[in-house]
Amino acid sequence: MLTIAIVAISCSGGNSGSGKSGSKEKTPEQIAKLGPEAFSDDVNDIWVNALDQMDALLDKYPQINTDFEKESNEIVDGAIRKVIKYGAFLDGKSELEKTEYLLKCKQPPVKNGTDALTPFQMKLNNRFDEFKEYGNGLYDNITKLNVMLLYLKHDVLRENHPSIAEKYGVK
Repeated sequence: MLTIAIVAISCSGGNSGSGKSGSKEKTPEQIAKLGPEAFSDDVNDIWVNALDQMDALLDKYPQINTDFEKESNEIVDGAIRKVIKYGAFLDGKSELEKTEYLLKCKQPPVKNGTDALTPFQMKLNNRFDEFKEYGNGLYDNITKLNVMLLYLKHDVLRENHPSIAEKYGVK
């Protein structure tokens, strides 16, 4: 059931993948020098890194608790803040250029040539009842993680999600 909800709200994009790792944070100047393929690879790496961290978090905590929630918030918020920087670069591009970059972005994220999202979703599904009992905050985190490409689209954030845009400084 959780998988269906997550997939239903996912953003669209391409399906190729680099499988590279390393979500080393780039400056806006470094991001501005990236072509569409390298841009896509970076965004994919940020997303995969966040999924890997959340996967490890699920292993670390046999029971969901406030520590799990705190660490989950940090992981998801950190990944969103990184992707927001890439979105700021796109925000200054023409619609045609923006589309060229967005179409290169991988959906679902890819790790070592394979889908990185589905195994994570399956692990979540095994703990669905626990998440449901704990509350909506964690479910919201998972939703945010699974629509990571949304945070590239500052115009959509400003128009449709003004509280998210404000939280992350999207003007």
